[in-house]
Amino acid sequence: MLVNLEKTTNSNPSERMVNPYENAMSKSEVVLIIFYRLYTQKTIRKSEILCDCGINSLTFARYLADIRCFLIEANLPFEILYNKTNDCYCLNNITFPD
Repeated sequence: MLVNLEKTTNSNPSERMVNPYENAMSKSEVVLIIFYRLYTQKTIRKSEILCDCGINSLTFARYLADIRCFLIEANLPFEILYNKTNDCYCLNNITFPD
């Protein structure tokens, strides 16, 4: 996404440069939002996360991979699955046999 970082053509001195990262969320904020929504809503749509958090598809994929790694390392009984029919991701509760 291209954003104009130049000062606008207005001669108003009170105007300042546009910073596209001024209101951007940090990685930890976005990862927590994704995990929280998966945990509470049970399903999320990629398009909603991209729009709500201002990230791109590649970043979304990396953050999902980070969450998957966390679930494995923490030995939590969850996995993230993609439902192609509904075009959404869900947090699946898995139980291990004794």
